[in-house]
Formats: sequence, structure tokens, C-alpha cells
Amino acid sequence: MMLIPSRTDTHYWHNYVMQAKEIRFVRGRLCFAENGNRGSEPAPFPSAVIVFKQGQYCPKISTMDAN
Repeated sequence: MMLIPSRTDTHYWHNYVMQAKEIRFVRGRLCFAENGNRGSEPAPFPSAVIVFKQGQYCPKISTMDAN
């Protein structure tokens, strides 16, 4: 299971995500909390929850620097 940006126009989305068992789009933009306090700005991108079958290949997707 992965929570990722919903980048449906990208190469990895069509090559990997479209092979998932289930794709659930998150309505609205996520807002993350830090130390129990809700962030003031929502994410600048839409998100999706991707579910792969057990044992199915799960692609390695680059992560963004947390700085």
C-alpha cells in the first residue's frame, strides 16, 4: 500500500500504478500535522492510495527530500 501524489500524466503512473489491484483517489488536498498541530497549508498536489496484491511487484519510487 502506498500514499503517493496523483500524477496521472507521468511515466511511472502508467507503467506501475495502473497495474495495482486498487487505486483510491483522495478527495481534496491532504494537510499534514506536525507535533499534533495541523499544518497551515495543504499539499500542493492531489494524492492517491495505491494497493498492490500481496507478492505483486512494488516499484521503487523516488522520494522527495524532507527539507
